[in-house]
Amino acid sequence: MQHTLEKLNKSIRLKEWLTKYPLDKDQNYNPNLYIPSRWNPPEASEEIEKSLKRIATTLKEETKKNTLATIPRSNLTKLQHTCIQKIKNLNRYIVCFQIRT
Repeated sequence: MQHTLEKLNKSIRLKEWLTKYPLDKDQNYNPNLYIPSRWNPPEASEEIEKSLKRIATTLKEETKKNTLATIPRSNLTKLQHTCIQKIKNLNRYIVCFQIRT
């Protein structure tokens, strides 16, 4: 997710930078002729930077909530769980779990 947020930040900052410093309209620009630049645009305006931070915080919080909500709860102790995993890995037994919602 961090890589995605970095790409989003770079894209938005670049768009703002291009509004301040537009390309010449007379150039025959063909995007297939250019290699993507490793140049990172400077930080955007304060308002945009605050919004980017708010987006990142919200995404991280929501991802954390959704991840925790999908982890099934177990009534087994840690020892019981470890024993079942060892039995399961022996390949001599079939271990089945019934998940109740």
